[in-house]
Amino acid sequence: MKMYLFPSMFPLLISFFLLDRYPFNDDQVVPDCEWEVFLCETAAMIITEQSPKRLLEVRGRYYELLTHCIPPDIIFKRILNELVANCDGTLKAEVTQLAAQY
Repeated sequence: MKMYLFPSMFPLLISFFLLDRYPFNDDQVVPDCEWEVFLCETAAMIITEQSPKRLLEVRGRYYELLTHCIPPDIIFKRILNELVANCDGTLKAEVTQLAAQY
């Protein structure tokens, strides 16, 4: 999976790396941030079930990310990447087209 870095992510990533292990090594493995794992789980929830109950759960997860200062554009782009990676070919174009409107 490609990881796209956006300028608004740099402070989050740097603080995460400093907490994980400092000083840095050449062979250091970069673990996923907790909020990235949370986003992947949210995308999986969207894919597994589309119902009003699931919509309410996903909405709560979005609010939780926003209250932890994850920028909305990052949330949107990461969810889109996860959804496109996990859906079939016919849905990829439709999902990307709908996301492009926003």
